[in-house]
Amino acid sequence: MINNSCNDWSDFVALFSFGTVNSDEINHMTRLSSNLFAFEDILQGGDLDYNDVILEFNFS
Repeated sequence: MINNSCNDWSDFVALFSFGTVNSDEINHMTRLSSNLFAFEDILQGGDLDYNDVILEFNFS
């Protein structure tokens, strides 16, 4: 995919859990419980509902 000249990667932005490294200075991940993490996927925080992606980890 990277070598496909039809792909325009200029619109993609990496979002991180630490606001200081994001271009919008917003935290895009929050921890809901010890093993439940929620993500906001829109720049500038979007609607800040943190329900765009929710991941639960179970360790056994």
